[in-house]
Amino acid sequence: MKPRILALGDCNTKGEGPCLYNSYPEAFARSKGFEVINLGHTMASTREAVRIFDDNAHTDAEFITVQFGLVDAWRTIAHAPYVLYYPDNKWRYIGRKLAKKYKKISKKLSLAKWMGEDHLVSKAEYRANLEHIIHNARGRPVVLLETAPNRELHRNPHIQAYNTVLADLAAEHESVYLLPLYDAFKEHLDDWLQDDGTHLNAQGYAFVSQQLERIYDLQIRPQGSPVE
Repeated sequence: MKPRILALGDCNTKGEGPCLYNSYPEAFARSKGFEVINLGHTMASTREAVRIFDDNAHTDAEFITVQFGLVDAWRTIAHAPYVLYYPDNKWRYIGRKLAKKYKKISKKLSLAKWMGEDHLVSKAEYRANLEHIIHNARGRPVVLLETAPNRELHRNPHIQAYNTVLADLAAEHESVYLLPLYDAFKEHLDDWLQDDGTHLNAQGYAFVSQQLERIYDLQIRPQGSPVE
């Protein structure tokens, strides 16, 4: 039986457009002879991540990758309602439509000026959600992937701030590894992102896969196993 990689993440783990379910977990799996379980979910934050992981924590996997932050770090109207994208049902779908309408009206009325803005998921909650996954991985290696910068440059300071949480967690837990991506992608925004400026393209995924292979070979691979 092939070893497995369990990949948790948002749209950039799932892959969008021509890269749908053909992103870095799949590229890594092809290179290393793994079986991949891609649990990437569009619009997912670490709030969804906790539920997705809990539903799949029993899955046999040699190691786990975790890639969230793009949605968590998003700035929106403070105290705006949030409806989970996972697990989904028709009532949550309706709830999200109403929440979006509320935000649209609030923006039109300039309510954010006196209500203020905040991150969709606070840094404290972001950290707690990731710690939940790390704890319940029960010693299995966890690779935390930095969020790549966006072509909407105003988003990048917030993305960087959330990436620091990943570095802190990797420093605090023996079985947790940081996969740095931000700086490299900053130098290749026009080459490694799709035209929308948010989603990774095939070149971007190739780079991420190569870096993931490097971490696996140097730090995670079972002792005595040959490097391919």
